[in-house]
Amino acid sequence: FLGPGNNSLSHILKCLSIADILLSHGHDIFIAVASKHSAFLKKSGYEHYILPDIQESDNESFPSFKWFSSIDRIIHCIQAQTDLLQKLNPDRVLGVFNFTLHISARLADIPYDSLICGCMLKESNDILGFHGDEPDLTSQQTNVDTFFNFATRKLNRSLNEIAETNIADIRDLLKGEMTYLWDFPEFMPLPPMEDMTYVGPISYPKNDPHLFDEPVSFETKNPITVISFGTCSGNQAVLKRLARICLDAGFNVIIAAGGQKKPCQCFGKNQG
Repeated sequence: FLGPGNNSLSHILKCLSIADILLSHGHDIFIAVASKHSAFLKKSGYEHYILPDIQESDNESFPSFKWFSSIDRIIHCIQAQTDLLQKLNPDRVLGVFNFTLHISARLADIPYDSLICGCMLKESNDILGFHGDEPDLTSQQTNVDTFFNFATRKLNRSLNEIAETNIADIRDLLKGEMTYLWDFPEFMPLPPMEDMTYVGPISYPKNDPHLFDEPVSFETKNPITVISFGTCSGNQAVLKRLARICLDAGFNVIIAAGGQKKPCQCFGKNQG
C-alpha cells in the first residue's frame, strides 16, 4: 500500500515509480491519493483509492498550522486511512511525506515504512530555509520548533480521541520500521541509524507528454525568465508578485508549475 502526501505531485510520482518496480516483480499494489489528484492517476492508467489528507485544509505546498488546526479533520483522515487499510489488509504500508498514515497503519496492525527527505527528521541539524551563517538563524529555529510543537500537541489531542497513545514529536511519524531517504548522504548527512538507508532521488521514468501540459513556446524579442514551483501547488500571491516584477522589468515570463494548474489561474491567458 502506497500513501503519498498530497502537497506535491512529486510524492505521487515517487509512488508510481515504486509501484512500477513492484508490479514488475509480481506484487499487488494499492495506492491512495487525495481527490484532486485522482484525474492525474486515471490519465496515467493507475487504479487507485481516494482518501482525505490534512493538507486539503488549505492546499498549501509546505506544512502549515492549518494542516493541524482541526482535530476533527485529523481524526477523519486517520479513521478513513485505517478503514481502508483494514479492508485491503496489505502486507506493508509505505508512506511518502505523510503525517497521519503511520498512526493509521499502527491502528490497522500493518507494518509501516517511510520514504522522506532527511531535512524533515528531528535528527537533522539543518534549519529549514536557512544557511548556517545567516543572521536570523536562531529566530528561524524558534519558528520551526514552535510549528512542530504545535503539530505534536494537536495530533496528540486527536489520538486521545481514538487511541490510547501519544507521540513525543510529530516528526517521528515520518519514520517507519525502515526509513528510506531520497537524499544523497553527502547532501543531507544524518547520524547512522540501523533502520534508515539512503536510496537517492527517485524520479518517474515514463516520459508521456499526454500526462502533463504541452510545451509552451512563443517568439519574443524580450528576454525570458522562468518561475518554477516544481510540483508544489505554489502560492498565488507570491507568484503574482514575482511575475509582475519580472514583467515590469521587461521580461517575458514562463510559469513552470509542475502539473499544478491552480497557481496559474491568477493570470489571464495572454498576460506575460
